[in-house]
Amino acid sequence: MSISKLMSEVDDEMLKQFKIYAKVDSEIEDDLLKMWLLSAQRKVIGEVGKKIDDFFDDNPAFMAAVLIDAYTHYNNRDADSNAMIFEKPEYRNDVNQLKDDYRDLTVSLDDDYYRVYGDDLNG
Repeated sequence: MSISKLMSEVDDEMLKQFKIYAKVDSEIEDDLLKMWLLSAQRKVIGEVGKKIDDFFDDNPAFMAAVLIDAYTHYNNRDADSNAMIFEKPEYRNDVNQLKDDYRDLTVSLDDDYYRVYGDDLNG
């Protein structure tokens, strides 16, 4: 799925995986779940990068980070406004793994570009 789609919609597979992860059996809250999932997708992509369009496709670390972040919102929705909500360390680990993979890919793509075009950025 393209980054523009990931930034604007939640596919049925992501919703299905979240419902399994969160042990949700009904469709009553699907709109709310999609809102949290979309927010999580946008957050993770924003933290990692938007240059490589297919980077997040079939990426288990992306799915894990999105599920963990969305579940944090789902699980703490009844928290008092004065309560502190702590980010799960698993989320940070998944995002850092994604950043490392993304950085390696962008360096590789930049190396390929310079191998083909040299230092002339204007063509």
